[in-house]
Amino acid sequence: MYMDEGPGKNYFAWSCALDGTRNADGPAPDGEEYFAMALFFASRRWGDGEGIFNYSREAKAILHECVHKGEPGHPGDPMWEPSNKLIKFVPGLDFSDPSYHLPHFYELFAEYADEEDRKFWKGAAEASRAYLHKACHPDTGLSAEYADYDGTPHSATTGITVMPIARSQISRWTICGLTRTRGRCRLQRNSRNSTARIRRITGTVSF
Repeated sequence: MYMDEGPGKNYFAWSCALDGTRNADGPAPDGEEYFAMALFFASRRWGDGEGIFNYSREAKAILHECVHKGEPGHPGDPMWEPSNKLIKFVPGLDFSDPSYHLPHFYELFAEYADEEDRKFWKGAAEASRAYLHKACHPDTGLSAEYADYDGTPHSATTGITVMPIARSQISRWTICGLTRTRGRCRLQRNSRNSTARIRRITGTVSF
């Protein structure tokens, strides 16, 4: 999955076959954020070892790329939009996917990531929570599959290619992602607002 060259250097391919062959050469930011969080958890659970087993160093390296690509001397595109600290659907496109937003992760990144980036991650957590309120319907708690940075449904005029599966199936992934995010925020912050949103989502759909 790891890409060691090209515009996605140091990112991970978003889809691979069972033998590891890449189905695509582009990354998807929700993968990187989960990889980084898993590595931080491994570091806290088992400690850091040598080489690739230095879990916290590997996590920091992933997050550094996500934030600093596109800066002078660092070619490529970041996974978070620098101007508003919102996660992108994919690097190089200026809209988001509400199911990618994990503000509870970003609060921990603000504690564990490189010192220079901790202020960014704290701001990303705040921006992400505000974004979810804009992107999710006030009654159902559901969101569009893709949404612009102001939370309105994305018009899909960019020519992106969506996987050849039923749209209802894609929407189901988005619903699961939003419910996970709200549930974790509820556990982390004891947020009544998140609890209400979870009940709305689960009361609106059946799987």
